[in-house]
Amino acid sequence: MLSWHYNSSQTIIHVNYNFSNYKGVHSLVYIIQRGGIHMWTGQFAKRHNISQSTIGFYIKQGLLAPAIVNGRYDFRESDDLDMQLIAELKRLQFNLEDISVAVTQFRIFKDSVAPADQRLLSMFINKRMELLEEQARLQSSLTFLEQTICMMQERENAREAKTQVNGLDIRFLPLLNCPCGKRLTMNLEQIESGQIRNASLSCTCGYNAVIENGILINPKGECLPTPPVYTYFHPDEEMTGEMRNYLYHLYRQMESMLSDSSCNGKVILETHIGNSSFLLQKAKVLSPSSLYIFCDPQYEVIAREKKLLDALDRQLNTMCIVSNYQVFPLERGCVDFIIDYFQNTSFDLFTDGFVFPRWKRYLHQGSKLIGVFIDIPHNSRSAVKFKAIHPDCTPNMHSFEDFKHSLKEHGFVIEQLYQPDPLSRSYHPWHYPGDKLHYYCYCARLEKP
Repeated sequence: MLSWHYNSSQTIIHVNYNFSNYKGVHSLVYIIQRGGIHMWTGQFAKRHNISQSTIGFYIKQGLLAPAIVNGRYDFRESDDLDMQLIAELKRLQFNLEDISVAVTQFRIFKDSVAPADQRLLSMFINKRMELLEEQARLQSSLTFLEQTICMMQERENAREAKTQVNGLDIRFLPLLNCPCGKRLTMNLEQIESGQIRNASLSCTCGYNAVIENGILINPKGECLPTPPVYTYFHPDEEMTGEMRNYLYHLYRQMESMLSDSSCNGKVILETHIGNSSFLLQKAKVLSPSSLYIFCDPQYEVIAREKKLLDALDRQLNTMCIVSNYQVFPLERGCVDFIIDYFQNTSFDLFTDGFVFPRWKRYLHQGSKLIGVFIDIPHNSRSAVKFKAIHPDCTPNMHSFEDFKHSLKEHGFVIEQLYQPDPLSRSYHPWHYPGDKLHYYCYCARLEKP
């Protein structure tokens, strides 16, 4: 829609125009000279959504050549076409020199019958080839993404569609014991194909536990202090790529230590899953002949991991237990490997002591601990910040040297030790940038039960 006001003394028309794809009414002042529409610099800049300084630069480079009227630049329809050409060539990623050649040639020969400029023609042919090559690369990338997305969605849909819930395999029954040391009495409520769906367990000492939907729920058994779950020791969505790569190398070291120990046919216990289960991340390469026990104090965490385990294409012998970090309804001496992913570190920070001595009841001579320990510099800025964030923590922060000494006192020998370069920055909210955090990946064997 156009509306105008004619001023005969100044030969100026005020034009209001309203485009459907713009909000509101935009106004420009056009000057009528010799029957054409002409604009000043500010009006021209507004029309093409660029700054006046950019227009001045284009004029200086010869890309725009407006007429000068009374000392002012007067932009006409030909300049408008030049500006449209410049914008299009910029969008196609032509450099300034090529744009200058193109604009000049189009300006000179647009109404001529002279043959096409060979340099300009070659320039456009080369650019077309570049764009076609880029189109092919983009199409290849799109095809890869579409196939990957489709594969991932099919896998997720298959997992969601799987309704079968695995129970607790009867092969784990010989491992179940009351924390007091007596054999448990089991009342089976539902068992199918050698898997226990629901059952109740009891002991003459008064201990009671249940199996619900294949998950063993342990009422802790003993009144021992159990620190709450502190998930900042585990990967989260906000972690940097550098930190993820760092932890990935620690995972690889733990995996190597577990493989070197020949875990086939062994009983492997992960005491705390949290946000990042080591065994579950390696589920597709774990030995099918071993027995794997997953523990966590939170039922929701165990239920989440069990759902993922049940959906695996290959079946692993797994038992999921809702339990604290220390007391499990397991027979003494039945565990061959315990996975310690920061649990001794986190336990020490809140109870002023390591948790592994309480695991010894489940180990035998030759059993191994494989884990990661983080050393927070004592009296460092990070330590001060940690205590400020967690005022309920212990005033003492033991070092890895303290941890090694404690292992030795309890009959363990460190067989393997991996220490990557310390981190000056990490994802821990209490880590003060610049303080060096030392991570240690270790494998310790029990020599004296």
